[in-house]
Amino acid sequence: MSLDDPTISRLLAGTDRMSRVEKDAILDRAVAAASPRRVRWIWLAAPVLAAGIAVIAVAPWRTHSKDGELAPRGDSRPTAALRVTCPTACAPGSKLLFDVYGTTSYRYLAAFAKRSDGTVLWYFPTADVAPGVELASATEKGVLDRGIILGAEHPPGTYRVYGVFSTAPLTRAAIRAAFDPDHLTAGAGTAVVTADFEVRP
Repeated sequence: MSLDDPTISRLLAGTDRMSRVEKDAILDRAVAAASPRRVRWIWLAAPVLAAGIAVIAVAPWRTHSKDGELAPRGDSRPTAALRVTCPTACAPGSKLLFDVYGTTSYRYLAAFAKRSDGTVLWYFPTADVAPGVELASATEKGVLDRGIILGAEHPPGTYRVYGVFSTAPLTRAAIRAAFDPDHLTAGAGTAVVTADFEVRP
């Protein structure tokens, strides 16, 4: 009778059921048979896991939109935003308002409009040697505390307003010298935003 014979362990235990030694032997054989397969699966899964991490890292949905709605928190890039409107329909005698809500990092605004005949109408600065408007003068809702009364210089038609945002005060002469309508810039530290409005008869 061999020492590996289960009969010996059963006789010693005084029972004809499977002994602890037999159960341990069966478990050892099962683990030994499964281990190579498990190791093989780990090696196969490793490249798949690495590829998944790479896809998440460069996935296109992680980019943010240009207008900042999905911009990552803590984004410190300057933002310029401009909307021009009248309390009611823009008409002679109406007040043109400047909404800069959403603007960040810029301190000054200069603004002018171009008529369809090419005439330039300056809104801010109000004089050749004056600087633009300080954006700190905007209300909590982002509307500047000053506007422009539409007079005879605003005949009915569509107007394009150029808002020149800057980190330093600029005069009209400085803006004229550096203004680039194709690339919407007026030099370093500036951003140019356009907005349209219509004057009705």
